[in-house]
Amino acid sequence: MITRKRAKVTIKERGWSQRKVAPFLGVTHTHLNLVLNGKRESRRLLAAIEALPTYADAVAAGTY
Repeated sequence: MITRKRAKVTIKERGWSQRKVAPFLGVTHTHLNLVLNGKRESRRLLAAIEALPTYADAVAAGTY
């Protein structure tokens, strides 16, 4: 399982911002931020971040 710290890096490396990726992952940006900062737990969300495509790929595929 990906760590919160690695999840933050993964989001940036793949070209997303927290505000853009939150709706793509099906959560609010507030909830995403709380999970990434350790104030809430969500293994499902961390797993989704681990499988996240790049922003460019998501746009090209029409999924964002």
